[in-house]
Amino acid sequence: MRVLVTGAGGVLGGAIARHLAAAGHEVVGHGRRPTGLADELVADLATPGFAALAAARLAPCEAVVHAAASLDLSPHAPGASLTNGLGTQQVLETAARWRSHAFVYLSSIGVIGVPREHPVREEHPAAPLTDYHASKLYGEHLVAVASRKGLRGVSLRVTSPVGPGMRRDGIFATFVGRALRSEPLFVAGRGTRRQNYVDVRDVARQVEACLASGASGIFNAAGAEAVSNLDLARECQERLGSTAGIALGGDDEQDHLSWDVSMEKAERCLAFRPRYARGASIDALARELREESPSTVEHAPR
Repeated sequence: MRVLVTGAGGVLGGAIARHLAAAGHEVVGHGRRPTGLADELVADLATPGFAALAAARLAPCEAVVHAAASLDLSPHAPGASLTNGLGTQQVLETAARWRSHAFVYLSSIGVIGVPREHPVREEHPAAPLTDYHASKLYGEHLVAVASRKGLRGVSLRVTSPVGPGMRRDGIFATFVGRALRSEPLFVAGRGTRRQNYVDVRDVARQVEACLASGASGIFNAAGAEAVSNLDLARECQERLGSTAGIALGGDDEQDHLSWDVSMEKAERCLAFRPRYARGASIDALARELREESPSTVEHAPR
């Protein structure tokens, strides 16, 4: 299958592109910078005319995976409307021009706001708290509109993506990095906030399952279980052999939240289950950090 992957230079888009290519699909990359794929389109999808440009420069694709997004969480960030709004419209227009058979959109579990029902299923009411999450919910609605016009559209509500290539500015990466250096870990509040982490390789596998199935609609894309911040800190230290301490303190206004996200619908409709345990994600990031800065972790256990 010939598949366009937008945002193929990013963490999720890159993982998806690599997985689909390894599975034998003909992958076409898109990004604002070169993606490294043999067939690619370097363009800003937030610029009007992207659909016409894509149709002119690329041969039609049977499927489109839309992973490109502005991740700016700042209030009034223009990328929320331009990249995540206009950009999604234009990628859907591109799929329509090509008469693509399937469209997979990478959304965010954050479109629900905060969990009010447990476990969090796809029917959970949506109440986004940021412009970014509002824009992702808008994208879901655009995909649903296109689906009613004949395009088989799927929206995947991704939890917190971790694993190879992940961003270094979150709590998961911070814990792994400090554990590698045998430095103390600091956990806000009581450490009871429970988060669901999903390995990017599992997100890529779920995208492939969506393309192979006849399913449409909204699906959660989550790991097998949620973990508290305190237990995550302990797991990182134990797995990486750190003997440094863990300090609790400060405030965490989300201490009471539990992101226990259900994957029952994905298992039932896509025959999909997460494969990569949290430990595998910790190991993958640890390998990357060692390769990036071996001198800073050379004293830590391997």
